[in-house]
Amino acid sequence: MKFARVLVPIDFSEASLEAFKLAQERFAGSGNTLTLLHVIESGLGLVEPQNELRLADIESCRHRLASLGKTQSGAWKEVSTQVEAGKPVDCILDTANREGAELVIMGSHGTGGLRKALFGSTTYDVARKLKCSVMVTKAT
Repeated sequence: MKFARVLVPIDFSEASLEAFKLAQERFAGSGNTLTLLHVIESGLGLVEPQNELRLADIESCRHRLASLGKTQSGAWKEVSTQVEAGKPVDCILDTANREGAELVIMGSHGTGGLRKALFGSTTYDVARKLKCSVMVTKAT
């Protein structure tokens, strides 16, 4: 199966970096696009003026994500990076729909109850709600 538009949510955990590696190995191509997304959990929105550390965290995440993206220049038709604030499930779903993702590759932490132990709650919710294909990987 060919997937031209790939989305990889990155939280910089070992599991999400494994998903990034899988995207590189299996789906990089001159006609394919890669979107890397980092979500900062927030119920208040991206900018909270009273919290300068929060703004520093956002810039740090943007820089780290851009560095990952730069490692892929030339391997993909286009690589984009996005940092958003909100509920991870909602941000991943919105980005996948907005970007027209054909495949979302997610790393699973595997914590919590049985379904959560198998997939992770965010991964489970995204896979259940998305209309495109979802590939789940665990860190080795």
